[in-house]
Amino acid sequence: MRTFTNCALAAVALCWLGSVAAAPKGGTPPGQLAKQADEAMDRGDYDAAIDLYTQAISNNPKAWHSYFHRGAALMHKLEHGQGGQGKGKGQGQGKGQGKENENQLDSRSLDPVLSDYDKAVELAGNEQGSAEVLYERGKVHSLRGEKDKAKADYDEAVKRDPSLAKRGAYDLQ
Repeated sequence: MRTFTNCALAAVALCWLGSVAAAPKGGTPPGQLAKQADEAMDRGDYDAAIDLYTQAISNNPKAWHSYFHRGAALMHKLEHGQGGQGKGKGQGQGKGQGKENENQLDSRSLDPVLSDYDKAVELAGNEQGSAEVLYERGKVHSLRGEKDKAKADYDEAVKRDPSLAKRGAYDLQ
């Protein structure tokens, strides 16, 4: 499985910064939450990133970007063997090692990721960046063996953003 790209996270983060509501009185400003969460992702501290995105969701439950990013952090955590059911070799895996972890992800361990991506798709509608959410949700469906759902998400993602076709389809067979 291809891991979630930093480019995609950065593009959606820019949209997120412009759409999140102001933090509640005494809370962390949304731009600061995004920066802290991105930094946590960059250093592989997925638990901290998940906590920060959860805080952002509490501050603004209609900001689809927060659900999308939290889902990505959950996925990274599973891919790097830090999740409940996905026990891989740990952080620092290079290309070519992801296949081993891919086989260790079960449908149940992917439920929280899919739930966040579903919510992001629901809230995003046709906004810029929503194609990326569909693309990533399709990858989760593919991992779960839900090939029809994976293909539908892939097709819709590429329809909205043809540049996603360059990445290629995930396993749709």
